[in-house]
Amino acid sequence: MRYLLFILALSDLFSAYFLIKGMTHPLVITFLWIHSIKGITSLMGSFAAGYYFDWMGLVDVLAAFIILLVSLPLVGVFFLKVAFYIGILMALKGLYSIIWVFV
Repeated sequence: MRYLLFILALSDLFSAYFLIKGMTHPLVITFLWIHSIKGITSLMGSFAAGYYFDWMGLVDVLAAFIILLVSLPLVGVFFLKVAFYIGILMALKGLYSIIWVFV
């Protein structure tokens, strides 16, 4: 289980790099799907448990949405600055997750 959590934390860091740089790469679509699934399942599980402040799931959903918008040619130019800040949030989330994997 720890290996899976470590791989998911690394995917957060890779996505953060792509978002901060504003890069579009075919691999980015893979991260779009990973973060969409992670974020939606995290939010659904949190809401079902009565916990309505799931910041990690919200950051995943935001990252997936911004990755989608940056990859579109016309819309991406407008969202590069937003992608930078969401990338910083993703990097912090990835580092937080890696710390908890090793604790």
